Amino acid sequence: MSVQRCITKRASLDELHNELLLEILSYFGDQKNLPKQYRATYTLSHVNRRLRAFALSILNQDLFVPTCKQFIAALSSLRQNGRARRIRHVRIGQSKEPMPYIGSLPVPWCTYMSGSLPRLKSFSCWQSIIMPSHLCLLQGSRHLTDLNIVLLEAEFPVDFRRWRKLCTLRVEFCAKIGDFVYDHPVSFPSYAHLTTLAVDDHVGSEWLDDHLRRAHFPSLRVLNLQNATSPPWLVYQFVHRHPTLLEVNVSFDEDLDCWLAFDRLCKLINGTGTWGPEDSESKVDDPNFTIQGIPSLAEETYCVPTRFAFSRVPLYPEATLADQPEGPQRERYTATGLALHIVDQCFWEDYGPEVVRLHQFLERMPRVFPQLAELRLAYDTPYIDDSFQRIMQSCAESLSSWSSLRRLTFSWGRLADDEADPSTDFSWHPSQAPEYLGYVLDGIHPPIYIPREMFETRPELMEELPPTGEPYTFDQLEMVFGLHPREAEIMKRIIRAECDQDMDDDTLMHTPGLPLQAWVARHEPFVLKMMRQLAVNCPTLESIAWYPIGQAIWCWPARWLWRVHREKESHSVRMLTNEFTYRGCSKGDPPEFHILVGQELAVAEEHPAMVRRKDRL
Repeated sequence: MSVQRCITKRASLDELHNELLLEILSYFGDQKNLPKQYRATYTLSHVNRRLRAFALSILNQDLFVPTCKQFIAALSSLRQNGRARRIRHVRIGQSKEPMPYIGSLPVPWCTYMSGSLPRLKSFSCWQSIIMPSHLCLLQGSRHLTDLNIVLLEAEFPVDFRRWRKLCTLRVEFCAKIGDFVYDHPVSFPSYAHLTTLAVDDHVGSEWLDDHLRRAHFPSLRVLNLQNATSPPWLVYQFVHRHPTLLEVNVSFDEDLDCWLAFDRLCKLINGTGTWGPEDSESKVDDPNFTIQGIPSLAEETYCVPTRFAFSRVPLYPEATLADQPEGPQRERYTATGLALHIVDQCFWEDYGPEVVRLHQFLERMPRVFPQLAELRLAYDTPYIDDSFQRIMQSCAESLSSWSSLRRLTFSWGRLADDEADPSTDFSWHPSQAPEYLGYVLDGIHPPIYIPREMFETRPELMEELPPTGEPYTFDQLEMVFGLHPREAEIMKRIIRAECDQDMDDDTLMHTPGLPLQAWVARHEPFVLKMMRQLAVNCPTLESIAWYPIGQAIWCWPARWLWRVHREKESHSVRMLTNEFTYRGCSKGDPPEFHILVGQELAVAEEHPAMVRRKDRL
């Protein structure tokens, strides 16, 4: 009896010594190699057998592994001990680091493991290309709600009808073999529960094209089409006939050379447009719509995007119930978020049209978007013969008319005309005389990115410089700009004044990012003054993100983020804090300037691998 009491006493957590409990809690804090949400559960799994059984049931619900090889090994092992049935979520691949397509899932193994995941709710594979035959692995996963895959339509179009509860579908289409020949009329599964459709299509997927033309998604709320190869009118028509859509994110394949008229985009947002084919060569199943209510070329708003995204809210309950192909005269929605990538429009000015630049956009659009809370504008149209100070002051005056704006993100692709006289370069202050050193430490572009076209006649520099977008050392900049000894000494003096007066020459010459550090310190007080003007004039503004370098190859390599702190009672500006990040900095790379809004923007910033790849097939 005493032995039994002793066993019972030892089995009770309440009777454990304080030192042992403290050891358990300390062990929880030491699990730095595990995600935070799993550390406590992992620690409990080592307390006793009963808690281990409960803890493993929880831990086995999420199977997150970086490679296909590890996934195969883990799932095979879990199936042998009967724990595979507990899996709820599978993710294969790193979510933070975009990667080329590597690894594979053997089709025979997928067939053998068919039916092993009966309780699965989400499946994401970012490391391997999936073909329709691989999806037999998910046979019997009747509760699947989220599917995120890189798909190759090599054999036949994938049929999603087996997963009737699908709510989120993210597909990146890869190279496909020829066109499909259908022996029977195309039928579409029920997408009654699908609320998010995200497709990256740079290969001309027939699945996407057919679904844009004929499929219907009665509950669709979020649409994300990237690198679309379908004609713009077809995409616009799809948006128009899905009135439940409240978030739309679209970019077209670069080979299509799609320049999108701003006034038509406004009609797409507010629901008053009518969209149809613009020529007689479209497929016969498309209705012969006409585009009505679009301004003539003489009245066009010259603010032309190549990519756009918007979020919107209905203005009245019936707005999301409209099912007519023609757009009504009464506006149905108003925008709450807007993201645009504007093309370089300078050449139009030679033909008479008035081009809308950033400060003019902020001046004219409050009446078009009265409830806008987030605005993201990536401008390739440069400013010529003007100054940062004057433009920021003009923007600040215009922001007083924006009554709901909370987040403003902007960039300029170029700050000078390549063919203009150097005296017309965009400068910090009005009438600021440009100097040779201004291109290095006194230019508005930070010393972090040198256009590659500068090296066409000097290929020897390519081997001496870091990758595009990473900060330069002093000696690298000295080589690129060909500084004379006197100019180099002036630049050294500036760096020492901003960073460390006692710095030795060797450290100054060879430390990566030191010129960039001096650039930030040199201009931070002035930029603070300009950003404060924006915050004072717009009492709802919470953050301002400035990308001082436009898109370089596939990224914006630097961001200067300003956060606005206000008094609780008066909403007056108490202070602004800032963070400057760049590719390769200790704080981590800045997020790319995504032309996305709402849910899709959050997904892109949390899981970059889902929106950008280093290599494509």
